[in-house]
Amino acid sequence: MSLDEALAFHGLTKEIMSAELISWIERVRLESPDLYRIIITDPPHMKRMMGIKRWDFVFSTGMTTDYPVRRGWNDFMGVRELIQNALDIEDRLFGYDGIAIRVGVIEELGLEVSDRGPGIKYDAFKLGGSDKGCHERGYFGEGLKVALAYFAYIGRPVYIFTRSGQVFKPVIAPGGLVLIAMGRATPVTGTTSIVYGHFPRIEVVRRIIFQECIKDPDLKIIARVNRRGDACEVERPHFIVAYRNPEMFVNYLWVRDISVNNIRALTGTPSVFGYNLWWVTLEPNRVAVSSIPELRKEVAKTFTPEALRELLNRVVTIEDGIHKLPPDFFETEMVDWGYSTAEVKNEAAKWVAEKGLGWTDNERAVDWALYMGAKPLLVPWNMKFLFSGAPTLEKMVIVKGVKRVVEAEAGAVPREALNINELSNLTAAEIVMTDIHMDLAGTEIMAPKIVVSERMDVSGLETKNKIYLNRIDLADREATLENALHEYAHNYAKRRFREARDLTEEFEKALTLVAAAAVRLDERARQALTRAFYLAWGAKAHQWIGKYDYLPYLHERFRMKLEETLKQLYNLTQLGTWLYDDLERTFNTSPPIYFALKLSREDEIGIRGGLFGVERRHIEFGHGLYLIRDLAIPLPRVDIYKAAISRFLDEMEDSLRSRWIHVAIIFLYNPEEDNYEVWKVIRP
Repeated sequence: MSLDEALAFHGLTKEIMSAELISWIERVRLESPDLYRIIITDPPHMKRMMGIKRWDFVFSTGMTTDYPVRRGWNDFMGVRELIQNALDIEDRLFGYDGIAIRVGVIEELGLEVSDRGPGIKYDAFKLGGSDKGCHERGYFGEGLKVALAYFAYIGRPVYIFTRSGQVFKPVIAPGGLVLIAMGRATPVTGTTSIVYGHFPRIEVVRRIIFQECIKDPDLKIIARVNRRGDACEVERPHFIVAYRNPEMFVNYLWVRDISVNNIRALTGTPSVFGYNLWWVTLEPNRVAVSSIPELRKEVAKTFTPEALRELLNRVVTIEDGIHKLPPDFFETEMVDWGYSTAEVKNEAAKWVAEKGLGWTDNERAVDWALYMGAKPLLVPWNMKFLFSGAPTLEKMVIVKGVKRVVEAEAGAVPREALNINELSNLTAAEIVMTDIHMDLAGTEIMAPKIVVSERMDVSGLETKNKIYLNRIDLADREATLENALHEYAHNYAKRRFREARDLTEEFEKALTLVAAAAVRLDERARQALTRAFYLAWGAKAHQWIGKYDYLPYLHERFRMKLEETLKQLYNLTQLGTWLYDDLERTFNTSPPIYFALKLSREDEIGIRGGLFGVERRHIEFGHGLYLIRDLAIPLPRVDIYKAAISRFLDEMEDSLRSRWIHVAIIFLYNPEEDNYEVWKVIRP
């Protein structure tokens, strides 16, 4: 065949030959016989089965065989480029959803990759040469040349056959320069590439292709988004795929339908899903991305509300009441959620609201939130933007706190509604808390008030001036004191350290200071606490009458009242010190509810007296109180209180009248003043 006939068959001209440095095979035969023999030699099976007739031209790709070697190319990468070109042709002719390439193995020949395209032109083999648009897979125009150079270097040349009867193959010239021989063969349907002598496992090859991978019945597509690129106005599809089994992770990246690598190898972190992206730039070896930030951004843009919900349902764990998004995955640690759509953000907020959660990235806030009855969702810092439209845990705690305070106040129990046991335990808590507060905070700030509520959910509640206790806790003295001091520690921590949550360093410091102050309890507080334990529910360690002044001890105030009474009776104001010692010991160790003081005149200035039936009467009265308490009568009302013990007072009066006495005074405990008042003066 003449040169003109060869040029016409291949659609070339002499001008193109000259400009592109294309050599006619006959000239090569004359000038380079050794190269000529290499070019025209083909495996017998290939020549026979594919109908190779002759070779007409040869030209340089501009690449040497060391190029793919330096870049670490392998069989997988070479096959991938052949598949990529077939996908582009199908996509261009039949649309994305019409792609139908054929990948298989031809016995005695090797791997086959076929498409339904018109063929390939000679300039596609030149380095940098490409007619593809910015949206196509082989846009950078290098992959096919490198693949041909690689397979030629390892002795598995690639033959490319077209529907027009053209055939191309790589040839290695002396010195390693990669040439392309162009000849004639039997026409094929579309374009067929055969890697001679390459017999891979076909299922492995098919996994290179995204369209083949998603035929796996265990996989499902959970998102498809068509988007333009930043520098390309053509919309292309992006996919997110997941295993149907939520415990399995896809952890793979495809770019433009072609396998790239597992995401853990790319980023150091495994991914839950697989991603088929379009606008991600790859390194020349096509197994690494050029920019991790670009990958993070493109994944975020691909998420749909449905895909996000699928992610959250799969990865959120629940442990000890805490919902967690573990920072162990590419999606939770690295995806740049700042690029996610408003719809995706809204879905995150909707999901959080449906679960009744509040999100936070502050692990220190979690325990306090649980204590307050909130349901925390602990998210990695990287996902803060995604959840920025959802209720925060901190806000939820405030709202719950306000709501619980309102509910607690609505369920507040007035003191007069408490029975004597409850009120005595409450009084003990108030005594201890007040003394600790004076020790730690001084007198400038009043101690918080204890509010007793019928509501069960008041633990952890405190405001600037109040702390809250459950009424049910007042039945037990230890529980009352323990809870009151714990809640006061929260109050004090907030005042002093601006931090009051359980298990925080600030709260632990406050709790330590409160415990130390409890050990240093003032003597007046200890005595008042003892009285409270003996059901003196009005016991007080301090009664403030000014900014820094308080009333004296109970026994001192009683002495003042007693001397006032005696002065009215006898115009005398002195008693023996032994009597006061006895009174003080009694008041501060086993305070009676009522007692009588018998007085006998020895001289004009001295009066002697003694306690009458204190222990017996106190025990007897105690039984009466328990009976009243069991009947759920709120004893602290003064009229009920006096009515409850009037029988015992009458018995004491009868007993005293039956004895010879100079005078007797019956005293009754007054809880409102934490003192004793004169009930009756008895004369014989």
